[in-house]
Amino acid sequence: MNKRNETKPHDQFVRVATVAEVDVHGCKVVHVGGHSIVMIRENGQIYAADSRCPHMGFPLQRGSVKDGILTCHWHHARFDLASGGCFDQFAGDVRVFSVQIREGEVWVDIAPQQDPKARQGDRLQV
Repeated sequence: MNKRNETKPHDQFVRVATVAEVDVHGCKVVHVGGHSIVMIRENGQIYAADSRCPHMGFPLQRGSVKDGILTCHWHHARFDLASGGCFDQFAGDVRVFSVQIREGEVWVDIAPQQDPKARQGDRLQV
């Protein structure tokens, strides 16, 4: 099982959509647990990230995706879909959510983020 699909004791996976709903447009925004999440289909996989650009809050669902990189169209900040890491110095990382596909349904983990040092260590392992 890969790292994105491991379940930990503190996980809070919630059903947010069906795979078909995401496939219709290649992305879908959902609001769950106080989060606005954009789900993006890229290279056969579904990714989930905060729908707001950390640079100035613009909607990332209006951006473009190529080769696993999400680009915000307002100021061209670029984010890795797998880790949320930003490639540009003027913007911070975007929060990503673990995704599981269960019988054609998309589930995301909305548990609070871990402490920043542990998160950075995990990013080095991706």
